[in-house]
Amino acid sequence: MRPGGAAEVAKQQRAIETRSQIINAAAQVFAASGYVSTSLNEIVRVADVTQGALYFHFGSKSELAAEVIRLQHAKSIGAGARHLDEQDSGIAGMVLLSGALANQILNDPVVRAGLRLSTEAVAEMAEAAQLPYEEWASTAKRFLEKARALGETRADLDLDAAAEVVSSLFTGTQFVSVATTGGSDLLERLARMWKVVLPGMVSDPEHWAILRASELIETTALEAA
Repeated sequence: MRPGGAAEVAKQQRAIETRSQIINAAAQVFAASGYVSTSLNEIVRVADVTQGALYFHFGSKSELAAEVIRLQHAKSIGAGARHLDEQDSGIAGMVLLSGALANQILNDPVVRAGLRLSTEAVAEMAEAAQLPYEEWASTAKRFLEKARALGETRADLDLDAAAEVVSSLFTGTQFVSVATTGGSDLLERLARMWKVVLPGMVSDPEHWAILRASELIETTALEAA
């Protein structure tokens, strides 16, 4: 290693750790207070860093909020890809994914903050806020396409419309749960949602994923614990 190389590596590592501290602190504050009510001074306090350190990594509150949304999006999309690959049933995979996303919301401050920020999108981060919703609808459609290929969906089902409905219902369900019970009944609400929605989408109203929706969602809860 060249002279001073070890010191440079240590400096870079400290910068990475400081950036992570700032993001995690911002997620906690954004999740609790929302975008408008959050101040950079509060994030600096929670992160236990200087204002200079924060501005070294992020030029503004909106830039920091957009990064939280980006990280939330990456985590959610990663979960979608795993369940799409692992499940033999497109319908069951979609139910399992909703449980996995619910557990991220309940247990990961970055995910909670990213979703809250997406609903409070101000003009300067509107583009970042739209992406998670667009991708969730796109992911739902991929599961439905897999389900159709397996003969699980009604032949006349409009996959684009169904994916949009699934995305909107999931979003609304998680927001109502968080607003009314702090998310404590989110998994139960999701199971009820699927039992109401899926019979109108599948070719067999007795599809096992409908009958076992609660069990499938609870499975993801146990895996995430």
